[in-house]
Amino acid sequence: MNTKLVNSILQVIESLSEAERRLLYTKLDRKAAWKVSQNRLRHLHQRLRQTNGGDMADLPIADLLHQERQQREHILLNSVSPEPNAP
Repeated sequence: MNTKLVNSILQVIESLSEAERRLLYTKLDRKAAWKVSQNRLRHLHQRLRQTNGGDMADLPIADLLHQERQQREHILLNSVSPEPNAP
């Protein structure tokens, strides 16, 4: 294991601004974040079908998409914030 390289990368990451860290972690965790969003959408779809008796025609799609975007942004921002005790 290249400990010097890992320590150097850690120093660079710690020197980043909060916005730069968020961007970095978002890029590193994009695939995992997409899986979370995909699972949330799948569960939402199931819940909506149950609520509406299987009829999806009268749903306010724009409102639902807006809600999901807000929740996804919240998840992403929380996932990129470094934990206080992280190495």
